[in-house]
This record gives sequence, structure tokens and C-alpha cells, in this order.
Amino acid sequence: NPGRDTLVVVGVRSDVAASASLHESMQMGKGAGAMMHMAPLAAVTVAPGDSIVFAPLGRHAMLEQLRRPLAVGDSVPFALAVTSGGRAGAARDTIRATAVVRAF
Repeated sequence: NPGRDTLVVVGVRSDVAASASLHESMQMGKGAGAMMHMAPLAAVTVAPGDSIVFAPLGRHAMLEQLRRPLAVGDSVPFALAVTSGGRAGAARDTIRATAVVRAF
């Protein structure tokens, strides 16, 4: 976020999926009894001068009902819906980016 206002990512979409949503994976417990848990995120806040990373086993965009199979190396265009200032009812902007499918 190179700006002076807080940005809030409030949604995600991609033409390769019927729907997409923001989620976060986290480990619950330690050792052999540890389990991974995933929960939806309503929003992700990015302070001025800060950045966020979407990655496996952390915050990520979940593509649901894929319109075509994806293979390692495919490029997937997506758009993040973002509001600025962290204010309810703030105008939405779109940040467009591309992710590359990787083996996990």
C-alpha cells in the first residue's frame, strides 16, 4: 500500500471460477495432534506503507467451482475489490493481478 490511507481488501473474483472468497488457514495445536483449520475472511486490512502476502497455509483467495482445470504453470488473472480509508461505505477500487499456479 503506497498510499496514505488504509486499504481494505473486501473481495476477490476471477474469470476462471464461478466464485472466489478470502480465507485464512492456521494451525490449531502443536506436535502430532496439530490440525489445520481454515476460516473465511470478511476483509484484509493493509496499513499505509505495508503489504500483504496471499500464500498456501495463510491468507489466500479460494477459487470455487472452477470453469476449467488448472495446471502447474498456468496464469490466473484475478481482481481484488478494495476500499480506502477503512470507512464503511467507502468507494471501491479494483486491483488487478495475476497468480501463477504452483505445486503444493
